Amino acid sequence: MTIRRQPEDFIVEEMLTSAASAIVRQDQGPFALYELHKKSTNTPDAISDLARELRINPSDLAFVGLKDKHAVTSQYVTARLLKAPVTVGKGNWEARRIGWLNHQLDADMVAGNRFKLVVRDLAPARASQMDGYARQLMPADKRTLFIVNYFGDQRFGSARHQQGFAAPLLLRGDYLGALKLLIATPSRTDKQSLREFRRTLAQGWGDFVKVLPRLPRCADRRAVEVLAKNPGEGDGGICCTSLFHAANVCVFLSIVFMESHGPPAIGRTLP
Repeated sequence: MTIRRQPEDFIVEEMLTSAASAIVRQDQGPFALYELHKKSTNTPDAISDLARELRINPSDLAFVGLKDKHAVTSQYVTARLLKAPVTVGKGNWEARRIGWLNHQLDADMVAGNRFKLVVRDLAPARASQMDGYARQLMPADKRTLFIVNYFGDQRFGSARHQQGFAAPLLLRGDYLGALKLLIATPSRTDKQSLREFRRTLAQGWGDFVKVLPRLPRCADRRAVEVLAKNPGEGDGGICCTSLFHAANVCVFLSIVFMESHGPPAIGRTLP
């Protein structure tokens, strides 16, 4: 049995509430509402690219939640933009304007997510066994089966090095410390190229001008480039955008949820 062999095997579709759908207007308003479709990329990168293509600050975009990278996903995004193109896209993402709103998107406007999961090479005996498990979990009224979808390792990948989470450091204002945890702390599960990048950066941490030429080009290198060009911003805050904060705090809140609600086998020790 194989689950999620390819991105198309996992489809995630964000859904608006009926109340939110009712207030979407077709005449121009202060906020353009886009449906963002992406494949094999994470939400923060797609949002950053979208802001760059629209020539606005990432803070002018609003979205709810982070969607999986190894999947085909769609979610809603509002842009504070009067002249908003109908479609905009680059590489593995595309945003289509579906209307306008009088205010930016917020969590109350999203009803939830619809998931489609492809399971391959499922033997008949295994399928029958899974059906039996489902029947055992079925409530007495036998109407709907609900299974708690606990967060998995993918949500906590930024802390796979077992050195803790970046969010507590961000909340204390230790931006450089948070950044070092995220991009300069190697993990045994990293790909070799990424592990070498992080080891090199860790060895030269603090002298960003000197270490920059030794680093291969990759997404994490951008932060080092910014620090090297702005030596006066030594606290690292220049690299920590609102989106950066939100993503890392979201991860930390997830582990708090797991510790307080998940079974012992799933819960992890908080830093």
